[in-house]
Amino acid sequence: ISGMPYEFRRTKDYDAVDLLHPKNDYTDDTVMTFACAEAMLYDDDIAMCMRRRGKADVWRGYGANFADWLFAKNIEPAYYSYGNGSAMRVSSAGFMATNEEECIKFATYTAIPTHNHPEGIKGAVATALAIFYAMHGKDKDFIRQHVLNEYYPTWSEKTYAEIHPTYVMDESCQGTVPPAIISFLESK
Repeated sequence: ISGMPYEFRRTKDYDAVDLLHPKNDYTDDTVMTFACAEAMLYDDDIAMCMRRRGKADVWRGYGANFADWLFAKNIEPAYYSYGNGSAMRVSSAGFMATNEEECIKFATYTAIPTHNHPEGIKGAVATALAIFYAMHGKDKDFIRQHVLNEYYPTWSEKTYAEIHPTYVMDESCQGTVPPAIISFLESK
């Protein structure tokens, strides 16, 4: 919720991040998180909710492809994105699902309007499952085995200490979801 002005500042100086700074503000990902939750809570069309919420809050830093989709005269087909937006907006799927299958279904539902590339869907599903498992009391070893190992096996043995020195932010799901999960798994 305080992503601005940090979203595009590529810093590893975490002490420079002030979550309570008066200029902090929410980003497009927060707007879309609410849109996804709203659609799921009220059994509304996800694309319609995304467009309604997005058009009501236009200055949030939407990516170019998403902005084209958002402001098109009519709802356009998905644009085969594998960007991390699908993972950024999916949390309600993890919170609302009552079982794994439903979590996967909800996560896919939130991705499909724009991020219908297999990596875009996978990023949403992996993120939602990590949330779902944590919400249902699964420990971090379980989440590593059933999310990181299952969806991103090439990252499964990596550690935060190993990836931190050379990691460069990558806006794709495959470049951000695994490091984010690793960061969570090693968090205190």
